[in-house]
Amino acid sequence: MILVIGEMVSQFSHESGDSYRRSFSGIGYEWARRIGKECFFLTVMARDKASAEMRAALDAEGIAYSRDLVSTLPSAFVIDGDRYYRNTAPVSLTEESILESIAGRSFDSVVVSSVLLSYNPSASAVIDTLSFLYPQPRLAIDTSVEIEEGRNIEARAIGDARTGFSSLLVSSDKAAIASFLGCK
Repeated sequence: MILVIGEMVSQFSHESGDSYRRSFSGIGYEWARRIGKECFFLTVMARDKASAEMRAALDAEGIAYSRDLVSTLPSAFVIDGDRYYRNTAPVSLTEESILESIAGRSFDSVVVSSVLLSYNPSASAVIDTLSFLYPQPRLAIDTSVEIEEGRNIEARAIGDARTGFSSLLVSSDKAAIASFLGCK
């Protein structure tokens, strides 16, 4: 089983005039969709209509996810490539919520979104929590989304991962990450 830790967001893309097309995106969501039934998707969702629609999409796709991780913070979203993640539900993941969500589960691999690490003030605690899993899983950090300058939380968390995991890949190459994780 592969643990996917990341975000799922509403993405709005301009079509024409005042018309926008909405879809779901996010590093975590994209990996959960790619891996499918062999993953457990760990993400925090808001208590809003957008998150209810996200849950319905995950259910329709048969993706197992952390149903109890909810926040009073709003959902994150993307409009024409501009990301709005600060002070949103997905980046409120804590050490305690991870432990509660994965209790009794075993994972061969973990893929973590660099977005979550960059915007989450508890990023180092997230990585530290994963280092205590037994048996220790392979850890991949997907850095495929460019993060705004000045977000040094990710760098610190990746440094923690380098010292805590014997099998670690930090990459923006989706094919390399998939191969590392042992998935398609």
